[in-house]
Amino acid sequence: MGRPKRNLFAAAEETSTPPSALTATQSIARVIKAEGNSLYSCSLPEKNTVLVELLPRFRNTIWIKRGGYV
Repeated sequence: MGRPKRNLFAAAEETSTPPSALTATQSIARVIKAEGNSLYSCSLPEKNTVLVELLPRFRNTIWIKRGGYV
């Protein structure tokens, strides 16, 4: 029998909406391109491009579209 997914779904629900305030180390980025293997090129508000990775526990639960925000 597999592990219960309620913890995974709770974490996904918690992270699906942006927080009301961001810390100094957080920012909201726009997805430019899916690079493959859960890697995404994202554009920061300062127009810098970064490569981000989706956590393994979210790979089969959350799908990210080009043009979306993370």
